[in-house]
Amino acid sequence: MKKLSQAIQYNGEAVMITDIRGSIEYINPAFTKITGYTSDDVLGKNPRILKSDAQDPLFYKELWATVSCGQIWHGTLIDKKKDGSYFPALMTVSPIKNQEGVVTHYVSTQKDMTDHETLEQQLRQSQKIESIGTLVGGIAHDFNNMLAAIQGNIYLAQTETEDSDAINKRLAIIDSISDRAANMVKQLLTFARKDPVKMERFSLNSFMEQGYQLAQTMIPEDIEHITDYCSEELFVEGDSTQLQQVLMNLANNACHAVSDVKNPQVTCSIRPFTANESFMNKYPILHSNQCAQITVRDNGCGISKENMDKIIEPFFTTKDVGEGTGLGLSMVYGSVQSHGGVFEVESDVGKGTACHVYLPLVEKLNDQLVTHKTRTSALGNGETILLVDDKKELLKITSEVLKKLNYIVLTASDGEEALKLYHSKRSVISLVFTDVVMPKMGGFELMANIWKANADVPAIFATGYDKRANELPSDKEHQSRIITKPYSAVETSHIIRTLLS
Repeated sequence: MKKLSQAIQYNGEAVMITDIRGSIEYINPAFTKITGYTSDDVLGKNPRILKSDAQDPLFYKELWATVSCGQIWHGTLIDKKKDGSYFPALMTVSPIKNQEGVVTHYVSTQKDMTDHETLEQQLRQSQKIESIGTLVGGIAHDFNNMLAAIQGNIYLAQTETEDSDAINKRLAIIDSISDRAANMVKQLLTFARKDPVKMERFSLNSFMEQGYQLAQTMIPEDIEHITDYCSEELFVEGDSTQLQQVLMNLANNACHAVSDVKNPQVTCSIRPFTANESFMNKYPILHSNQCAQITVRDNGCGISKENMDKIIEPFFTTKDVGEGTGLGLSMVYGSVQSHGGVFEVESDVGKGTACHVYLPLVEKLNDQLVTHKTRTSALGNGETILLVDDKKELLKITSEVLKKLNYIVLTASDGEEALKLYHSKRSVISLVFTDVVMPKMGGFELMANIWKANADVPAIFATGYDKRANELPSDKEHQSRIITKPYSAVETSHIIRTLLS
């Protein structure tokens, strides 16, 4: 008993014992070290003092429903320290029973996962850097092709000045290619940034179509790449950047596997999957039997039986020195697990490999039921807009577009000039349309000064990179928007009308 008591006392994980009503009877020194609470702070109190509000109330109901039935609960959550700061914890709660089998107490152990999550983020970022290195060549190739196509269509449009239909056709092609180029840059920035995990509900079909466009830039042109997507729309809850990393890693591995085979082929598919009882028992992490199955398949060298058990181990790799870190599939496995999903690999030596990702499906949101129809421009009613941008060409073309939309336009090339112009013309200016990053005074500083004079004036902030998108003051969200360059004239016209209304 003394040995067991010391084992708990000197355990590096926080240990807490409560009675059947949840009143704390014991904590070990590690509990104090991790949470900041001493015995005097917590004895006789309820564990809800650690509650952080980061979890849905249903989370705690499920926890107590599990332990109240005499079962062990195991999972991760965000708890709150005495100083108010949050920390990620891996926790196990177990019932303690007497000789009659009746639950008399509960014991919980907690491990602070802060260092673990920091290391995981560093590993994930190193994977991104490795993938970006592979992407650069493909991105440059595709982007230069787009620019060449734009230049060619501009030349042809210039030579067809007498044929308005031909000019409109050329301009439509230029518009389409420009959208593709802008989306490519947007995807690359989303993929590369270090944002924290952000779980959102989205259509996996749309994500796969866009994600595979980025992934295929790293697939050499001599490898046949095939996509096979189902027509049924599938919705999941997850972090799109993490799932993009999963797709990139699987595509990269598939390319490596087919590097020495004839007629190399990589296939990416998505389809609905209903897990049977055997599958659910094998993978208890799944909370639903309705899943989306993402498969990346190749006809390459395959994986030997002795390596199959090692493929998700960190730093294990069959690639040559300098070709890989051995983190790819371990990060895939971790990311899929964090989404409550399953990762499986099937392989035959000399025949190829299929990597399967199973993600639980969720119901689509009401606002995703809206079908996006092609919209026409929303015209103004002769209001005056103050347009601010330090790029002369962009200032000129945007001014012309706004005038076409029936607005009067005042222009300034930096924030200081715009602020002076606003004070002299404030009685007629209905909206400010400003660049974010400019010399002398940027867009956010400009509007902070304008809002001191008139708190109600609406604003549009245009940025070439969305890393500053969170700087929008919370009390101004109803009267301002941030848009990313290049922006659609049609969509922008509707934003203007919304703000002016």
